[in-house]
Amino acid sequence: MAKNAMNQKSDRYRILKPLALGGMAQVELAEHLEDGSKVVIKRIRADFQQNVEMQNLFAEEQKLNRRLDSPHVVRMIADGTDDRGAYMIFEWVDGTDLEEVFSNCRNHQEALSLKPALVVFHHLVQGLMYLHQLQDASGAGLKLIHRDLSPGNVLLSNTGELKIADFGIAKSEIKDTKTVAGELKGKFAYMAPEQTRGDPMDQRVDLFALGIVMWEGLTGKPLFDANNNLDVVQRVRNRQAPALKSIRDDVPESLSDLVAQLLEKDPNQRPDTAQKVMEQLETVLATEGLFDGHKRVLARLAQSNPRTAHFRHVPSGGATIKTDVPQPKAVVKHVAQEGVTTELVRENQKPRIGLSVVLLLAVLLGGGSMAVSWFLKEPPKVAPPTNGAAGDGLVPPKTAVPEPPPPKPVPAPAPPKPAPTKPPNKQRPKKITSGAVASGFGRLSLASAPWGWVEIDGQKLEKHTPIKDLRLPTGPHSVRVYNPELKLERAFKVTIGKDQTVFKKINLTTGQIR
Repeated sequence: MAKNAMNQKSDRYRILKPLALGGMAQVELAEHLEDGSKVVIKRIRADFQQNVEMQNLFAEEQKLNRRLDSPHVVRMIADGTDDRGAYMIFEWVDGTDLEEVFSNCRNHQEALSLKPALVVFHHLVQGLMYLHQLQDASGAGLKLIHRDLSPGNVLLSNTGELKIADFGIAKSEIKDTKTVAGELKGKFAYMAPEQTRGDPMDQRVDLFALGIVMWEGLTGKPLFDANNNLDVVQRVRNRQAPALKSIRDDVPESLSDLVAQLLEKDPNQRPDTAQKVMEQLETVLATEGLFDGHKRVLARLAQSNPRTAHFRHVPSGGATIKTDVPQPKAVVKHVAQEGVTTELVRENQKPRIGLSVVLLLAVLLGGGSMAVSWFLKEPPKVAPPTNGAAGDGLVPPKTAVPEPPPPKPVPAPAPPKPAPTKPPNKQRPKKITSGAVASGFGRLSLASAPWGWVEIDGQKLEKHTPIKDLRLPTGPHSVRVYNPELKLERAFKVTIGKDQTVFKKINLTTGQIR
């Protein structure tokens, strides 16, 4: 971050419109009086300006944001205090967020295609790696936990960037304020089970939230949604997510397994670090041929899912609600698959006011550790439904169908009916067939005269030569460099060793390679 930008004052900006009102702060869109550049200004809510606890939390958020400097994190430009109180000025990410993208997917009853989903996950894990590995000035780890990783806090820009936002409830060694035992902070539908119990937590709660985001992106359905926060918490603790491979044929088994690991209820069964998640995810990307073009993929995703509404008041711990989007009374809980029908599950329409009010009052008043633990300790026992539908709205991935009675003999059997044809799968990019993907990665740099487009193992890259430090799995690869205008091309094999950088210079006119 440019430290000299910290001397910018809030009076140099003109407020354009409010964007959000959260449990502690309000957010406004503003523009610079001289150059017209847009920024986002975050302040303590007016009704909390005299609240000492809120002032301390806001000051610690300012302190943390001064240390953040990553292309995968929303950048704070300035902070300070004026006649309206403390403020932070952030860069304006012109684009959308994952909540908007997921909402559009649900409205169209579809999920993200595999390629953009993998690119989003790759950049999101890069952001988590940066946050989890952040150090103080002496080199000691800050043990930073975001604690509120949800689709609404993952921003996508129209120019192809992904940025994690909102560190209002982040936990780190740099903060002095400690969370009260039993106090719940964050959105319930993206909490880890240990987080809902107020147990000691570490960075693996962010990895659980990452697993939820990945599962929802690849299914187009909410995982732990319910009519009230109490039921959401019970589902977070007890509902097992169906394996992605049982829902989508095009999801690689390694990706399905990775998401299942992230969604383990026991934190000791999850990956230890975001770095380990990245290692597995990059193997999937390499296998799918996603070498480059990530920025273009993210830009297209943002541009095709523009923000359609501003946000209104978001209660502490609640789900984000948009002003122009009516809230459905029924929630689709499962994706249609072969042999299993899509269920539209209607929750009990009679609200459970007593439990919800007691729970929320206990949480918001800060002294609710006993109440929270009493009400949320164990789920009520529910008898299994007798009509074959899953009681919690998630139909098991594969349902056993009873054998039909044997057909009665007939004098003249009718000709067999033609078997129903399965719609063809959408064409997918060719996969790398190298058997050495899991053994590591190396890099390939290419230069050619004249310039040429490049194919690696049959997969066309989204840029032409020169290409620098293209990350590839170890082993042999087929390379084709071609110039369609001059009708020149050269194909050859290259072997990549672990942690090795290979440079090839190709003369397309003579065919020489060196």
